[in-house]
Amino acid sequence: CLTPSRKASPQSVDKVADMVKKLGAAPFFIDAQEHDVLVAGVSHLPFLLSAALVTSTASGPTWERMKELAASGYRDLTRLASGSPEVNAQICLTNQQAILRWIDKFIDELQRYRQLVDSGSNQLEEALAEANKLRQEWLNKAK
Repeated sequence: CLTPSRKASPQSVDKVADMVKKLGAAPFFIDAQEHDVLVAGVSHLPFLLSAALVTSTASGPTWERMKELAASGYRDLTRLASGSPEVNAQICLTNQQAILRWIDKFIDELQRYRQLVDSGSNQLEEALAEANKLRQEWLNKAK
């Protein structure tokens, strides 16, 4: 991502963009504030969710038995929790407001899933199918 300030000269921006192209990448220009909001959702929130999954499962009395059942799904979802605590904490504190908004949005969505599970309705399957579809669309576009 390239986030040139308003003070950056067009020549400087072009120079950096050319350097990015020479490295085989495509320059992606984005406003710094927009960048911070977006990466809070797709980069910073995931490592907080990973950490929360580890602490919510591994800190309880059933963990000794539960860890024997934990397999690739748990491993994959908790991988980000193995990152640097210092770096991740600093990222969160530097981009605090954006991360807090994404945490609130995630809590709302998790509450929605909780209600769907609690109600026993087939709307849970519909919600999971929608999540599956959205992920596939993202993966297909990323290729």
